[in-house]
Amino acid sequence: MKRIPIRRSCGPCEACCAVLSVDEIGKSAEATCPHQLSLLETSGPQDRTSGCSVYATRPLGCRTFQCLWLAEADPKLQKYARHRKAPRLFGPSDRPDLSGLVFHAPAVGAPAMVSVVREVWPGVSETEAGRGLIERYSARRVVVLICGDRRTLFGPSEELEKVTELLGLSKRKEG
Repeated sequence: MKRIPIRRSCGPCEACCAVLSVDEIGKSAEATCPHQLSLLETSGPQDRTSGCSVYATRPLGCRTFQCLWLAEADPKLQKYARHRKAPRLFGPSDRPDLSGLVFHAPAVGAPAMVSVVREVWPGVSETEAGRGLIERYSARRVVVLICGDRRTLFGPSEELEKVTELLGLSKRKEG
């Protein structure tokens, strides 16, 4: 069976703007980004009402951010996933602004084997849909869930021990 390539774009999603800390502009992960167009007044219908008001000159932290929902549609990654017979992990409803969870690549300097997931709104990781998405993703890869000051690891048991030691994090409690 031939796979049809996925084409994805951010569309109206601005979830990364809500959860990403950006040192260049002094934005913490909990703060609202001052450049979000949906939060700024526009001068007319020709103006965009979502996205970034400084997109062309956005800070480096924003330029290098890698949303994994969006990255999964990258043709190079699709080719790699097909080679490994890896299933697609994210569907259209898993877009961060719809699911409430932003999965992203780790920051520079962090272990590459660990992905990060952040809540767009508090408590979404505790919902049935949120837990299901985290469990589906973490079945194949270690992920650290960041909720405020709390950090929790999920993932294949054989990987959790070494990552837990490396990062000094708590493991998810079973049962």
